[in-house]
Amino acid sequence: MKKNCLFIGIIFLNFWANAQTLFVQNGFTILDAGSLSGTFATVNYATLPSGLSWTTTYDATAGTVILSVSGVLPVELLSFKATPSERGVILDWATALEDKTDHFKVERSRDGRNFTPIGTVKAKGSNSEYAFTDDKVLAGIYYYRLAIQDSDGKKSYSKIVSVLLGDKTFKIKVYPTLVVQDVFVSTDGGSIASYQVVNMMGQIVLSAQFASNAVNPLTVSLNDLPDATYLIQAQNTEGITTTVKVVKQTY
Repeated sequence: MKKNCLFIGIIFLNFWANAQTLFVQNGFTILDAGSLSGTFATVNYATLPSGLSWTTTYDATAGTVILSVSGVLPVELLSFKATPSERGVILDWATALEDKTDHFKVERSRDGRNFTPIGTVKAKGSNSEYAFTDDKVLAGIYYYRLAIQDSDGKKSYSKIVSVLLGDKTFKIKVYPTLVVQDVFVSTDGGSIASYQVVNMMGQIVLSAQFASNAVNPLTVSLNDLPDATYLIQAQNTEGITTTVKVVKQTY
């Protein structure tokens, strides 16, 4: 069922103060639906200790809202955005105050949870503007963040921004969604180049790539996995990824 998030959401999360630092940059799934539309109009967060802040990430395809804790940035970011262009994705950001900042590492993700470094930009000092072009992208959604490295070895992260490239779609049908052993993945005519099964902690528990087009429908065995909710993520030959949720339940 599609759930619309265009409403006032009040989120109360109570953690022990001395345990909150353990969750810095780890994501908590606070909403898990079939799909999402829109964002929360109002979000009231629990108070964190000094030096920590909340970040909310929406994944409309997976139907999840992920809440994470970020540390104090060693710079004051005035802006950070991702813009699609003919060359790829242009990332630009501007700083006010930079305190001992050595460099910025640009990190990219396809699911908003698992990030990979794709480039480094040397810090220029306070009141500076920066730009970085990611030209290794295909159609689909991408997430970006900045890993901000201090000269004394400390590292913090910026907020996460996302961008959608291209207007092509790749739809899959997964059946059954209540799985005992095998699940079958069929497409709307596109070809599956790879797939992965991801648990609710964001961990990849199964994956496969195909040298040639996969059979349609594709059979994925969940027999060796524990009973739980999983995301089936299939990617086509153009790099577009789509996600469907299934529940493994042994009778």
